[in-house]
Amino acid sequence: MIVLLGKKSALKKCFIATIGAVLSLAAIFFAVRAIHDNIAKAITQDGETVTVSYTKSIPYDNWSTNDFKVTAASGVFTAFCAEPGKGTPSGNYRATLLSDNAEKNQLIKLMAYIYTIHNNTTNALMDEFFGSLTSNDDILYAYTHAAIGYIYSDDTTGLNSNTLAAIQTVKTSLQSMINNNEDVWLMAKNYKLFKTDVSSSTSLQAVVWIEDANIYGNIAVQKLDNETNSATPQGNGSLQGITFSVYNASGSRIYNPKNGNFYNDGALVATATTNENGAVTFSNLLANVQYQVKETATNSSYLITATPQNTTILTSGVTNRLQFKDEIVRGDVKFTKIDKDSSEPMANVVFEIKSTTTDETHLVISDENGVVDTSASHALHSFHTNGYDDMEKDGLTYLGYGTWFGAIASINDEKGALPYDTYTITELECDANKFCYNTGLEPQTFTIDTNAVVLELENWENDCADFSLETTAVDGEDGDKFIEVDKKAIIKDTVSYCAKPGMEYTIKGILMDKSTGEALSVSGKTIESEATTNATKACDTVEMDFEVDTTELKGKELVVFEKMYYKEELVASHEDINDEGQTINIISLSTTATDNADGDKLLAVNQDVKIKDTVEYCLKENVEFTIKGVLMDKITKQPVLVNGEKVEQTIKVTPEKTCGSAEMFYNLNTTNLGGLDLVVFEYVYHDNELILSHADFNDKDQTISIAPVPPETGHITSSSSPSSQNGNDLIIPVIVGVVGGYIVIRIVSRRKFLYRK
Repeated sequence: MIVLLGKKSALKKCFIATIGAVLSLAAIFFAVRAIHDNIAKAITQDGETVTVSYTKSIPYDNWSTNDFKVTAASGVFTAFCAEPGKGTPSGNYRATLLSDNAEKNQLIKLMAYIYTIHNNTTNALMDEFFGSLTSNDDILYAYTHAAIGYIYSDDTTGLNSNTLAAIQTVKTSLQSMINNNEDVWLMAKNYKLFKTDVSSSTSLQAVVWIEDANIYGNIAVQKLDNETNSATPQGNGSLQGITFSVYNASGSRIYNPKNGNFYNDGALVATATTNENGAVTFSNLLANVQYQVKETATNSSYLITATPQNTTILTSGVTNRLQFKDEIVRGDVKFTKIDKDSSEPMANVVFEIKSTTTDETHLVISDENGVVDTSASHALHSFHTNGYDDMEKDGLTYLGYGTWFGAIASINDEKGALPYDTYTITELECDANKFCYNTGLEPQTFTIDTNAVVLELENWENDCADFSLETTAVDGEDGDKFIEVDKKAIIKDTVSYCAKPGMEYTIKGILMDKSTGEALSVSGKTIESEATTNATKACDTVEMDFEVDTTELKGKELVVFEKMYYKEELVASHEDINDEGQTINIISLSTTATDNADGDKLLAVNQDVKIKDTVEYCLKENVEFTIKGVLMDKITKQPVLVNGEKVEQTIKVTPEKTCGSAEMFYNLNTTNLGGLDLVVFEYVYHDNELILSHADFNDKDQTISIAPVPPETGHITSSSSPSSQNGNDLIIPVIVGVVGGYIVIRIVSRRKFLYRK
């Protein structure tokens, strides 16, 4: 039972005559509306016996201002007398609902409610009703009595014309507020009227009071993800722990009898946080009050983007359901992919970004600067969204495709691509990083927890294979850098390489002519070689052979060029035309031995002679060589000994051009050497290593003979006198032997034909 309480002292009759008769409806509608302070609560049932009594003995004519009390099971309360001109009731009565006249019921309920607004507040509405007299609480109570009595019984007993005009205007104003569904009326609707049953045979006044009608309802709030329109959060977001608050938005001060609290206009009525499903319900809210529901605090995963909502509970027990749709926190990630050793950016490297909560996965690719950036400022989310996902990893290149996690229908280039969550990012094996180590084995983790922020990670670095290729070409026969002309030779190239292990590589080589800088052509064909290696360690070697006919290559410098391929991709090369390690020299040596005295091939016997050996060579220019020669006995195949010593000579040459010549001289006394054939052997050394020789006992150019000693029985036959020929040396035929039945005669000069002493 709700009754209106107030201080009710004696009201002097003279005050009634001064009530203002004109009220301003506009002032009524826009007045400050605060709600009653002094309301107490009791619950009663229709037909319950209640006790009515009064505590003051000073009557005031027909409109009594005595304090009337209604005693019910739950308490004692003050009520209004509703029938003027009758005695004050006292005793036990039955309580019945005042519902016989709906219009009167509404007006009485609203009038009693408005009366309570004045208590403990400054209320312009009551001032408009009753003028400045409302500053006196006793007068306010008396005039409210008069207004309720007039409305209840249409009785004007005790009212003068001015008072009646004022009350009639009040009644009109109240009806206007009801018709316009004013907030004051909506709050007044939450109560029902009771009266005491007074026997018609008595003249006692009816007592009217207001009871709580139990018109309460609920507001249920459901938080939704605005992008998905779902109560299931995106990513690692949560809809739990989000605070919603309910405020009095009625424009008046209200009172909730269930909790005994008063709420000014705009005051907080209730606050609570959502459960794991994003829901929260506010119960036992007074009906017919306009409330504003506002999201006042969020968790870390969602923004407060929904606007506050107003709602009014119009029916008891009803739950008004509101949805608040908010944006999840979204951000982006950015980093640069670089080669750890060179610090150079790596383009077209494929990465996988995966939500640790939902397993949603998308691919991103580093651009030409090695940058991976999911933000729309780098690549619009809406441009071929997640277009890399279904493409082959091998050969994939950066195309500027956008990235988006979540519902495709909600793509927004103004937001971040990644909703609130923790992600792993993994570098995948692809063409761009196939020579790098540990791809796919070391994922990184990052968290998006701040809205509209591009999270910049440190540079993504990998150890990648350091490809290199070096070659050392040598003569396959003796391992030096020189190959003698006029032979089929094998050039052995030792290729030292560094590459990523576990992959098969092909090394291709070709011989180059240093003088032209072009590929060497022999009989119209290039000289090439190829080897395949399955690298088992980072650095290793492989040998390649080049078979070449050097017949026409005298004096050539051959340079080996090598290239290393993975499949069809060139990964390393060594192509330096000036690299000595890659170079082989085709060298040659020939000698012509003659008598230094006259240039022929016969030396005088029993004399001191000098042999001139003209050495023609093709060697490496600007390099010092040592040429050593020795005289050999063609018959014995042993060195010629004079006084027990070999006849030798040594010179050094540094060719200014590849091919050149040098002269070497051998001095010897031919005594006792008559008839010998001498062969000059020549040897070429480089850094004390023999690289070339000319030692052919059958080479006529290398051979020189010593005139034989003629036999004592020999005859001189000549067609001319020894003193003839103008002093020139005589030509003397000498029998030197018999071969096959024929006499062999050698013609020698007289100078070289000396008799033994």
